[in-house]
Amino acid sequence: MDELFTRLGQQWDETGFFGLLRDQNLRFDLGEQALEILKEIDFSELDQIPKQYISLLWFIPISMEWQGQRLADRTEKSILHQYIKLQSEILNELERILDVP
Repeated sequence: MDELFTRLGQQWDETGFFGLLRDQNLRFDLGEQALEILKEIDFSELDQIPKQYISLLWFIPISMEWQGQRLADRTEKSILHQYIKLQSEILNELERILDVP
């Protein structure tokens, strides 16, 4: 799990998907990579999700929504639709990981 945590954290670095997205640099290849990392996360055997993961996971939907609004003002519709599709897939994985109340 430590290697997976490291890979997820790298997505928030300045060269990772979420780090670049913060600067409105949209890289779908890195977005797919982030999605694949999320698909590997499985806490079903644990009673609690490790705090270190929560610190990386909880901000993803907020960040993606905010950046999506910024992108909407300056991005072609086809690219925006591709972003919305990726955002939806990432949110689905987060719901799987974190569960819903």
